Amino acid sequence: PVQDMKIARSCINGMPHDRTDSAIVRALVVLGHSLGMRVVAEGVERDEQRLALAAIDCDCFQGFFCSPALPSAAFLELVARRESTTAAG
Repeated sequence: PVQDMKIARSCINGMPHDRTDSAIVRALVVLGHSLGMRVVAEGVERDEQRLALAAIDCDCFQGFFCSPALPSAAFLELVARRESTTAAG
C-alpha cells in the first residue's frame, strides 16, 4: 500500500507567489490527506515556501532549506546533533 505522497520540486518552486503552483500544491495536500497519506514536499529552498506549506498542513518537506545533500557520515552526524538538541529542548 502507498503511504506517502511526494510533491515534486517543479510544483513547489513557484510557491507562494505563483497562484497556479500554490493551488496545485494545496489540492495535492488535500488529496493526499483524504487518501490517508503523509504528504512530503520536495525541493524546498526558501523559508517562505516552508511557511506556505505549513499553512496548508503539508506534513513534511525536504530540500536545500533543511540541508544540502550530504555524505552518509555527515548525514548521521547531523541527525544525531538534531536529536540531541530536540531531547534537550
